[in-house]
Amino acid sequence: MFRYLLTTLMVLSLSASLFAQETVTLTFAYRPESVYTMEMTNRILGTMDVEVPDSLRQALGGNLDGFPMEMEMVNHIPSTMTTGKRTPKGTFPVHLAYGEIRSSSAMNGEAMESEENPLSGISVYGIFTNGRSFTLDSLSVDQPNPILEQTMKGILDQMERFMVMPQKPIAVGEDFTAEVPMEFPMAGMQPIEMKIRMTYTLTALRDGRAYFDLDQRLEALTSQQQFRMRVEGVGTGTGVFQVKKGYWESIRSQIPMEVEILMEGGIRFISQMETQSTVVTTLKPAQ
Repeated sequence: MFRYLLTTLMVLSLSASLFAQETVTLTFAYRPESVYTMEMTNRILGTMDVEVPDSLRQALGGNLDGFPMEMEMVNHIPSTMTTGKRTPKGTFPVHLAYGEIRSSSAMNGEAMESEENPLSGISVYGIFTNGRSFTLDSLSVDQPNPILEQTMKGILDQMERFMVMPQKPIAVGEDFTAEVPMEFPMAGMQPIEMKIRMTYTLTALRDGRAYFDLDQRLEALTSQQQFRMRVEGVGTGTGVFQVKKGYWESIRSQIPMEVEILMEGGIRFISQMETQSTVVTTLKPAQ
């Protein structure tokens, strides 16, 4: 009888250990007195074709010879964010410095001249509240630039929206979803509104890190005075989250998408693109 009870207890114990799932609570927040170094690379590959009404084709003549057009665009954006001491109110100052932003593009294999990115080399000063909400204070520009300031506010607002994490502990095999509305400022036009839906599936917990597979879906539909644009894309990716220190060490994604632009006069551009993105972040204490 004793041996039977002992065997039963061993089986129950083994079953419990097999079926028990380790859970983890994930919280994204920037830390005071820290230095975050970020490297972002975006690469877009694709083709663009154009459809022109017969009434305009003769007028455009040889301007259509380059279509369908092969495109490649690459952006490398390095930045360093340094945070200061926490105040009694829970806030702390932040200095975000962009390095030299390198961009290149080619059309049908021919390199195109690239314009200097307005964010290249600038510094942004502000305050973090609770390590999440960023309040912009000033930009290191020689003259006031309302467009650049508005663009920077939009980038920082979008950065905060991407901090969405699950509201409860999560186990391997479970997922959570974040829907992020975004706006892209356009000079002289209404901003382009885009919605990104991201589903994060936890695949492993190892060495203080949470590993995720990503499913991403994006869509945009905008009507301007000059054009109407539609964007749709579905892609995949991976992410590594540093659990204790509360930040994404890396996010990599690959999103094939279709872009359609209808211009005045019935000219229609159709693009099949693939966006490959990598963001890698390292963290060290501020000196």
